Amino acid sequence: MPPGYRGHHRGMAERMRESADAVRFAIVLALVALYMVPASQFNSFVQPAITMLTAPLSFVGAFIALALSGADMSLFAQIAFVALMGLVMKNGILLMDYANQIRERAGSARAAMLEAGSVRLRPVLMTAFSTVLGMIPVAISSADGAEWRNPMGILGVGGMLSSTLLTRVVVPVVYTLVDEWSAFAARGFARLRKLAGVEGVAHPPG
Repeated sequence: MPPGYRGHHRGMAERMRESADAVRFAIVLALVALYMVPASQFNSFVQPAITMLTAPLSFVGAFIALALSGADMSLFAQIAFVALMGLVMKNGILLMDYANQIRERAGSARAAMLEAGSVRLRPVLMTAFSTVLGMIPVAISSADGAEWRNPMGILGVGGMLSSTLLTRVVVPVVYTLVDEWSAFAARGFARLRKLAGVEGVAHPPG
């Protein structure tokens, strides 16, 4: 364009940009809410971050499902990402909540997570498969306008499957590692306080 002129998208392109900005804001707001609610439930700043690991685990299956099906990353699919994050985090919350209850009675983090994994397996699978079965009609529908809704179902099915499988491995491992690192850091700080206390003692003369 000649000097002194600048371009600006209007019409459909402008509305698409505004919609994309709104979706990004919704995703950020959802992440904040998904952190605050488990933080108040677990009374911890670290454990909600562990449950939020399930979100990227769901993105793996979601992107693979979109690629295999040839569906586009439409605005509806981006909205489905917001709902998917809330759906998949419940698996990690179910595991960690029961593990915390066991640790309040007795036992290490490893033993608590092993018991929680076996006890919570059935409810995790039931909720995951019921969600997947509910999304399949949306994913395979061929009705009028279904091409706009198909990516939502495809994304939800792929995300739920990958999250359910990977959460059973990643969340217990990270949970036990965080507990070990916390115990190691506590022992290190205790040694430092002990050394500082010894060095700070004033010895009486002669």
